[in-house]
Amino acid sequence: NKIGIDKWGDIALGNEVGIFVAWSSGNIIGPDNLIEGNTSHGIELYQATDTTISNNLIGNCWQTQVGNGGDGVHLHPVHGSTVIEVNNLCFNNGNGLWMGSGSATIQGNLVALNGQDGIELSGINNLNSTIGGVSEDERNTIGKNGSNGIHLNGASSSTILNNYIGIRWEGAYDLGNGGHGILIENGSYGNVIGGTNPDEGNLIAYNDEYGIKLQDSNTHDNEIYGNTFGAPINWEWEAGNGKHGIGIYDGAHHNIVGSNTPGAGNIILASGWSGVVIQNGSGNKIEGNYIGTN
Repeated sequence: NKIGIDKWGDIALGNEVGIFVAWSSGNIIGPDNLIEGNTSHGIELYQATDTTISNNLIGNCWQTQVGNGGDGVHLHPVHGSTVIEVNNLCFNNGNGLWMGSGSATIQGNLVALNGQDGIELSGINNLNSTIGGVSEDERNTIGKNGSNGIHLNGASSSTILNNYIGIRWEGAYDLGNGGHGILIENGSYGNVIGGTNPDEGNLIAYNDEYGIKLQDSNTHDNEIYGNTFGAPINWEWEAGNGKHGIGIYDGAHHNIVGSNTPGAGNIILASGWSGVVIQNGSGNKIEGNYIGTN
């Protein structure tokens, strides 16, 4: 279907919301919907259970470069198994994907050129989401968004692994986000960025601000393992983040950056400022990382 655009895909004929699913369960959206030109969100789920959104263009990355007026996908709240996979979420005026309550599996998407964050999980009832996965097909590419690549805004117990954040899927070209690669704040806790096993680490490069920033006194017990900051996968040139590789600020406490377990350390290169900075934080642990070397 073409939703919000004429049948040739040339002229926006926007609805308010492209697809709205409320108090419904077991629905599948996709493949092959073109959802662009709508004045609010491309897809909105409200009190929806066990929804799959798969293989859609939600804002057009390629031909028309037209998005939606709000978020590409807006989830609040969702229940059960919510799967967002292999979509293009581009050129939306809001976030590529925003979730206010629930959990989701977010894999294989291109999330680019949105006005705000690429992906934002917001609120204390955001628990146990997975962004990315160990296979190439499960990896998200998240870049050139106006604010952060991924924003954990009070979200907890989620895993972010094997994504390209600020760098193209070939692993060599600048797709930096306008803010941080990942921002973790407002009481986010128990999240894992990367992992201790092969193919779990994220590649975080070229972002205008920090690779990862953790901030505020309620942000604690997050773990950052096995990621590479500031280098393309072919290691032929620097691809540093604009400011710190990792920054821990404003009372964020008991977070872990790296480990002496083989493969669990982060590689932090070519940062515009420090590799790792702690300012007004306590009880944080930094170990087993390569900072300034391969």
